[in-house]
Amino acid sequence: MMKVLGVLAGQDVPIEVVVAWCRSADFVIAADGAANRLIDSGASPDLIVGDLDSLEPIHASTHARVKADLDQETTDCDKLLIYVQENLPDSDLSIVGIEGDRFDHVLASLHSIARISPNSRLILRDGVAWFVRLGQEVIASTKPDQTMSLIPITDCTGVELTGVAWPPKTEISPLGATSISNQATGDHVRAKIMTGMALLVLRADTSKPDWS
Repeated sequence: MMKVLGVLAGQDVPIEVVVAWCRSADFVIAADGAANRLIDSGASPDLIVGDLDSLEPIHASTHARVKADLDQETTDCDKLLIYVQENLPDSDLSIVGIEGDRFDHVLASLHSIARISPNSRLILRDGVAWFVRLGQEVIASTKPDQTMSLIPITDCTGVELTGVAWPPKTEISPLGATSISNQATGDHVRAKIMTGMALLVLRADTSKPDWS
């Protein structure tokens, strides 16, 4: 399966870590201004997509593959995800650069990923995250006492979270019960829900790319 890395403009993940993930990927796609940081660091993306309002002119004029999309009803994150969905539908997609941008951009990007590409792996400055939804079981490799959280995005029922010190209630909600700073008890954590959508966040070292 092709390993595709989508790079957004947030800068909380150190650039050397982003570059390491780029080098481990088969295909790198940057959303608009995110390409500036990559190119300046010597990790030129395979493709740049977006409305290009943040891409530096020198990069726009010299990069071989730039896909302009001026639609103002979709974000640059949307454009990146839609491109992957339409052109690389069977790929293993990881997203980096979610954190460190404007807060409204961070929230909008999370919503975009949940809506368009919920199977994506989210690479964070101090961990990894996956969306958990109906019909999809997420199993994450862990070490004992490793910190993790299950954050409800919508009302969730039939919640199963095994391999943790404190199993949550079977119903969790953005305005109710949740599972924050739980701890793994063994070598894996398993998350499953009957209805709704949640985000499983595992605190981990992401400096070395791991696509497993």
